[in-house]
Amino acid sequence: MKPGVESSVRPEPGRADPNLILFDYDGVIADTRSIFQQAFRNACAVFGLEHCAEDEAFLRIFEGNMIAGLSEAGLQETNRSHFLCVLKDRLSSLPRPRLFPGMRDVIVTLRRHFPLWIITSNASDAVRPVLADADIAGCFTEIMGADFHPDKAEKIRMVRSRFPESFRAWYIGDTLGDILEGERAGCHTVAVTWGWHTRDILARGCPAYWAEYPEDLLRILGINHS
Repeated sequence: MKPGVESSVRPEPGRADPNLILFDYDGVIADTRSIFQQAFRNACAVFGLEHCAEDEAFLRIFEGNMIAGLSEAGLQETNRSHFLCVLKDRLSSLPRPRLFPGMRDVIVTLRRHFPLWIITSNASDAVRPVLADADIAGCFTEIMGADFHPDKAEKIRMVRSRFPESFRAWYIGDTLGDILEGERAGCHTVAVTWGWHTRDILARGCPAYWAEYPEDLLRILGINHS
């Protein structure tokens, strides 16, 4: 299949089957780019990986799995857990990000119909207070950050294993890495265009659906929203 060309065999949106909705956090729910990159830059400096935090290199890291990308750039396996701890510490010292406009209402609406999860490379403890501030922490069954497991596809599989096979799993992301990991875990993928990666980069993962605005997620998932 050519990059940017959607498959001709696609799941029909809607609620004919039970759905399980899994969200990335950064660049999908919250506008975290500048905050996360600052914390990432500080963490990289501790391990002599400053070059990974420059704009182009930073975004390239998220064309795949974050930890895998850092490992390719020189992060030693024995330092992976320490890196995540430093990143978590730096994130906790920075201002909390804001949710993207319209995202709160979309999440509240989706929660009335489907179980929701967050699968993220961020620290779980950095995500929770942002959701609490927006009064949507209770909308999510669980937040699985990099502290839970560094591999998003593996975390998605863990969640899917808790549900019958009849449940259709969706992963909503804003980076090429999100789309590829969602596909690897057997999800129907939705690429949002308001996040970190451009549409051209996202198209390389051939996502099943595109969302230009948060409200598009309701349409894709067959929810009437007036």
